[in-house]
Amino acid sequence: MIIAIVGSRACSAEEQQVAEKLGLTLARRGVVVLSGLARGIDTAALTGVARGGGRAVVVLSTASGEEVYPRSNRNLARQLHLLGGVVVTPFAEPSRDTYVLRRRLIERNFLMALYCDVGIVVQDDPCITGGTAWMVAFCQQLQRPLLRLSSFGGLHLALPSVERRIWWEPELPELSRHIFRPMV
Repeated sequence: MIIAIVGSRACSAEEQQVAEKLGLTLARRGVVVLSGLARGIDTAALTGVARGGGRAVVVLSTASGEEVYPRSNRNLARQLHLLGGVVVTPFAEPSRDTYVLRRRLIERNFLMALYCDVGIVVQDDPCITGGTAWMVAFCQQLQRPLLRLSSFGGLHLALPSVERRIWWEPELPELSRHIFRPMV
């Protein structure tokens, strides 16, 4: 079983605690945790996995020759790899600029939705936005079970439908099949 844990970079301390405890609990139960190594919820969940000695799949938005992004999580990625986890760098070429890196964050979310069996959003606010909304939209499109866990103990089984449209030609060919493009 592979469970993706995602959420905001700008999360509260309480949301971070929930994500870290969730990562730790899943690791101790032998569940593989999937996340994107972003600051905030991703970092907290993967820190919990590392504390629990568990395995993780980390999907980066950078190419294999590039620095881990964000750089502050380089040691966490190394630690997870040493624990038997996998660090995936799906892009062949280094990113040329910030625009490409931002686009790759969305493509990374698609891969996470594709790889996971279940997605868990750790967030108090029921209104899901930003990069997390991309992950939710891809999970919904791929019909992956999706939950929202809040810091006050709430588990929400129904997430509002999120629709996102890609406005560029994706680098990852497998993403092209899952893009809804409106008729012009």
